[in-house]
Amino acid sequence: MDRPRRPLLASVPLLPVALCLMAGITTGSFCARYWIYGAAIMAALCFIGLWKKQSMLVLMAVSVVAGMLTTDVHTPPEVDVTGREAVFTGVARSVKRYDFSQWVTLELTCGSGGRIWLRLHAALPAIEVGDTLQFVSVLETVDREPRFPGEFIPGRQARREGVTAVAELIPDGCAESHASLNVIKPDHPGISVWMSRQRERFIDAIYESGISAPSAAFLTAVLTGESSYLDYDLKATFATAGIAHILALSGMHVSVIAFMVSLLFFPLGLAGKRRMAMALTIFVLWSYAFMTGLSPSVFRAVVMATVVFGGIMLRRDSSPLNSLCLAAIVILLFSPDELFSPGFQLSFAAVAAIIMFAFELTPGWKMPVFLRLIWQWTAVCISAVAGTAAISAWHFHQVPVYFIPANIPAALLLPCLMGGEIFLIFMNAIGIQPEWLVGFVDTGYAWLAETTGFISSLSGASLHAIVFPWWLLVTYYAGLVAAWLSLKLRNDFWGIMAGILFLFTFAAYMLMPPFYPRAEAYVVEYPYATVIVAREGNRCVLLSDAPPSQYGRVEKEMGRTLRDFANMRGAVLEPVNTVIKGQEIFAVGNVWCFRDKVVVLVGLRRELEPVPVRPSYALVSGRYYGSMEDVKEIIDPDTIVLAPSLNEKQMRRYMAELDTMGMPFRIGLPGTLL
Repeated sequence: MDRPRRPLLASVPLLPVALCLMAGITTGSFCARYWIYGAAIMAALCFIGLWKKQSMLVLMAVSVVAGMLTTDVHTPPEVDVTGREAVFTGVARSVKRYDFSQWVTLELTCGSGGRIWLRLHAALPAIEVGDTLQFVSVLETVDREPRFPGEFIPGRQARREGVTAVAELIPDGCAESHASLNVIKPDHPGISVWMSRQRERFIDAIYESGISAPSAAFLTAVLTGESSYLDYDLKATFATAGIAHILALSGMHVSVIAFMVSLLFFPLGLAGKRRMAMALTIFVLWSYAFMTGLSPSVFRAVVMATVVFGGIMLRRDSSPLNSLCLAAIVILLFSPDELFSPGFQLSFAAVAAIIMFAFELTPGWKMPVFLRLIWQWTAVCISAVAGTAAISAWHFHQVPVYFIPANIPAALLLPCLMGGEIFLIFMNAIGIQPEWLVGFVDTGYAWLAETTGFISSLSGASLHAIVFPWWLLVTYYAGLVAAWLSLKLRNDFWGIMAGILFLFTFAAYMLMPPFYPRAEAYVVEYPYATVIVAREGNRCVLLSDAPPSQYGRVEKEMGRTLRDFANMRGAVLEPVNTVIKGQEIFAVGNVWCFRDKVVVLVGLRRELEPVPVRPSYALVSGRYYGSMEDVKEIIDPDTIVLAPSLNEKQMRRYMAELDTMGMPFRIGLPGTLL
């Protein structure tokens, strides 16, 4: 007779613990100086809980203190930024490669330690995790605030990685070399280095499997989590269609891997070794998680899978909500700043919403199996979007509309593509390359890309320019919880409360005035030219001192950030140096006017010409080879601005001339012009 199954992890409900841990991390992050007082208050609550024999109160208070403490412990040491050139030595902890550059996170082994970012402006030498780098450079602080609204803030990513400074480096042998780089390979790499190298080998195997480059880039993202090979337009298309989540590793990908691994170990189950098969499946899943970098979404999915398999092995039931909370607790204890990352928030919000709503939205009456599967998948999609819509709109300012028709073909094709590619890699490893399988993978990806492109091109496929204050997130998710209680308890009161909260959230969003001015202009950080994004009304124009042959490069490299900025304003992003004649912004040729500030571009024309009004700034670009005296006499600006893109020889020459003349000058335009 089978023994009754006991609940696994159910004796200690982990939801209050996880919420209190998050509260402690938030307190420790934003009130770091006063966390000791909060700890004292929690100690008092612990005493009261012990006195009243309230174990849950004690556990919650301890969780808050643990959140404060782990935030303080994981706060990285500050790197000394002197602004002077120095020799640095560090070990590469992570590496991101692009076409012509590499972005390395270094753990410094010199001085007081700490972590920095190293931007290497070259594809060679190829840096690997675990390499020791010795180089000469100048450290700069990481920008903590955006240069213009909607821009990616490096400080947030730096905080999550423990980075406090950044250095740029052009290695020896390049035409513009100004520093040296010495790469030392480790004699005995650790397990993390070994796993990273296996990941690189797996990526190489994908590209060498015979499939097309677009298919390889896509499968590299969905199998390893490395999305740097993907084209930005493809990412934007998938985001507009509502299936951007398949480009980042998540529970869907882990479930596909778990299914394929279970099939591999299925003979063990037939031989009566079911527990061994499950143990091996858990081992493979954790190996996969470490190989892909232990991202929060993968870690969460593997923890939940481990709890499920562990419950079956121990003959105990598992709680999905407790498993989710356990994963969140473990991640936040070791990396508390993940709480503020979009990936963590979206991943856990999606799964929590699926746990809350997917089952409740599935009817209890009998229906054909195929129809029930479609209904359940639709319920999962609706639940996930309901859980992530507000967070996605807060971070990315857009919400997909046609997510259900986009997710159905994605759900059908993704397992086939992942399984087909893994089988293809295995066949290539034994010396066989089935052309039919290569064609199957390429055709399947082409179908997915075409379907996604068609859906994203439909009118109203995505709601853009969504901007709202943070407190509307609170009202939205309070309404979501009320809706869940209404379905769970079959109580009309909670249903009415949910409707009121959702109606209030929508009305507040619609009635709030815009959070941005009618016209604005910002200088964008770009190493090869001066770029200004100027917007008035629904027109958004790029102004640059780059030569016309580089306009396409400027638009491509700056396109993502500037498109997000334009979408937030409901504006259309126009090509570089398009003529704009507005009431507050006037830009024609080499004269750019931003209300009372006039910028004259020096170098756009061969001959210097006077302008009708005295300009505020004369921007000297790399295409000007005359003297500063001519600029002063003919243009007569208030201040001469030397473009940061000038080469070192030009910069030194112009600075010496300006010092001799006693002329006010600066390097680079102010960050905000209007």
